[in-house]
Amino acid sequence: MKKIFFALAIGTAALVSIVSGQAQVSSGLLLGYKEGSSYKTLWIAPQNGKLRMLNQGENLLVPRKIGWWRVSSSKAAAQGGQSNQQFFFAAPVGTPNLSKPAEFDADCQVDSSAALLWVHEKYLALEDSESGYCKGAAHPYAVATLQVRDLDLLRKSGGSANFTESGPNLMEITDLISSSAQAKFYQAGETFHAALSLENQGYYEKSPNVTNWAMIRKSGQWVLRGRLGYSYEAVRNACCIDFDSGITPPTSLVGHDTLAISWKTLLAKNSKIIDAFSSPKNDLLYTLEKTQLTAYALQNGKLGAVLLKVPFKNQVAPVMIEWANAGSVARWTQDLQKLLK
Repeated sequence: MKKIFFALAIGTAALVSIVSGQAQVSSGLLLGYKEGSSYKTLWIAPQNGKLRMLNQGENLLVPRKIGWWRVSSSKAAAQGGQSNQQFFFAAPVGTPNLSKPAEFDADCQVDSSAALLWVHEKYLALEDSESGYCKGAAHPYAVATLQVRDLDLLRKSGGSANFTESGPNLMEITDLISSSAQAKFYQAGETFHAALSLENQGYYEKSPNVTNWAMIRKSGQWVLRGRLGYSYEAVRNACCIDFDSGITPPTSLVGHDTLAISWKTLLAKNSKIIDAFSSPKNDLLYTLEKTQLTAYALQNGKLGAVLLKVPFKNQVAPVMIEWANAGSVARWTQDLQKLLK
């Protein structure tokens, strides 16, 4: 069974000048996103009436109350390439590298991968997938789980965790939402299961597992998603099936997550957008297409001038959206310029 280890990963960055703005804005956006197999960060902030972008590169920089953390990923392969593992590294900037050599079982062929879905000041969520075959087993295996991890507990447990088994930093959804929301989570999972065909009902768990959940982006907001795993060993290759809980995540987990213009209205204006987010001050709204981010000034609740367009080489998916107000923009800019040299 594989392990995904967390430690410090140092990256580089380049400062890029941006187009001029036609309206005064005060909010800064720290956007963490996945592009291809890489994770990157954009810092976009006003300066002298214009927006400027700081491109962090192959890592995520996470603003925490205890200081800046860095999250990155890498892969390792066994000799001969028959097995591989996906690794994530997360630790305070400036701490020693805690990575350990990958461990492979010579009697097993394992293909494992993981993808970050949500990065928060205290937590991160990922989808962890693994398939393989070990000598003597009756059949191959496959498993894919949604998981939320506590960054502080991660550090206390030695900087490593097995993401396919329970651990001290595996967060139960019941730890982070209200009792009424918990009841709604269970009901949503069971209602979803009951709507499946009779054949599929036999494949999957009837009730959701409280550790098999994550936060994902959908239609311009963070959505709390659950997953029903396979119900018995013979159908484990069926893996899983997901359901949306219908729960509005608390601001303690997602921060500001309200669009100044409705998703329906934005989609009617541009059917190519896959995400959107607006600032807490309602002075900026960003729309995201597969390979382009566009910043608009907001004027009286309507889209104003285009202030910025950022092209990407590959399709991107946000995993972290953090806002800085006018009082924090200068400090964050100063911090990020030092960290990204």
